[in-house]
Amino acid sequence: MPLGSLKGILLCYGLVGPLAARMGKMADEEHAFMQVLRVTIIAFLKGVAPIMAVEMGRRMVPGHVRPSTAATIPSPGSESAIVINPDTGSLAS
Repeated sequence: MPLGSLKGILLCYGLVGPLAARMGKMADEEHAFMQVLRVTIIAFLKGVAPIMAVEMGRRMVPGHVRPSTAATIPSPGSESAIVINPDTGSLAS
């Protein structure tokens, strides 16, 4: 029984295949990151207001990575909410 072909099959399916799949996934993630930067920078260079340029870049973030609205906007009763004292205009403690 030739052991060389068995070893080759095991290495191909057990090591090289998963490694190549992981490298492809990492390349896709980096490409998506660069795409977000590209859209943001080009929008800013075209004269769009900075806040709108950031919003345009945020829209390019892939859906599986983009945080939900509930995660980005704190609820009034949560500890992470920022409370401003209306009398002084400063942060309330």
